[in-house]
Amino acid sequence: MQAQHLSKELAILNYIEENSQATQRDLSAFTGVSLGTVNLVLKRMVKHGWLKIERMQPNSVKYFLTPSGIANKIERTYAYLVRTYNEIERLQARIVTIANALATRSELEQIFFYGQEYELDEMIDNLISNESFIVPAKFYHTLEELKADPSYHKEIPVLLISKESQTPQSKEEVQWINLMGMLRV
Repeated sequence: MQAQHLSKELAILNYIEENSQATQRDLSAFTGVSLGTVNLVLKRMVKHGWLKIERMQPNSVKYFLTPSGIANKIERTYAYLVRTYNEIERLQARIVTIANALATRSELEQIFFYGQEYELDEMIDNLISNESFIVPAKFYHTLEELKADPSYHKEIPVLLISKESQTPQSKEEVQWINLMGMLRV
């Protein structure tokens, strides 16, 4: 079964746990899958014993997660967290590899990072504080901060962390290396 399909099932389990009176239309809108697919997934969940359906009126039902359904939801959530942690570890290793290769190739005494991507900022700050790079590294959020650093000069390449395809505008030439484009693992 595809990972995306499994995440839709987890989304359905989560939504039902929070909204037992949800309709199949609600679930379809929440998950972004067709009404027919929601119906099939719900039948599958009932067949596996993860879900009970109680008919309230002829045209309305109430969904309940069974103990087995709760356990399945916990297992899926745990698996998701493990995959996310592994992806973070892989991304951190890729950043270190790229930065260290640049430092070695260019014989740098220091690595400079620049950008304003919140999640990556924290990750790189953590790598810097753990001294993960072969040379000292600094992270800057503004060009003014970067240019004010006495150890920086325009011949030193700067690893750019930005989702935007364009590099920041600067009056002085900066050798930008788009780290985001290199991070595809």
